[in-house]
Amino acid sequence: MRQRIFWLFILCVLLAGCQADWLSLQAVNERTETQKEEEKKKEEEEAIRKEKEKW
Repeated sequence: MRQRIFWLFILCVLLAGCQADWLSLQAVNERTETQKEEEKKKEEEEAIRKEKEKW
């Protein structure tokens, strides 16, 4: 019985660790996507500014 409880505890610890890793990966992906969107906006604004300078 103690062995089952021990392995169950180990399993729970591993799952909690995996969940924490997964959540941190999701946060990193969201930050990366936000940065890409900001870069696209800056590039679009720069392109618009260049077009305005031509005229």
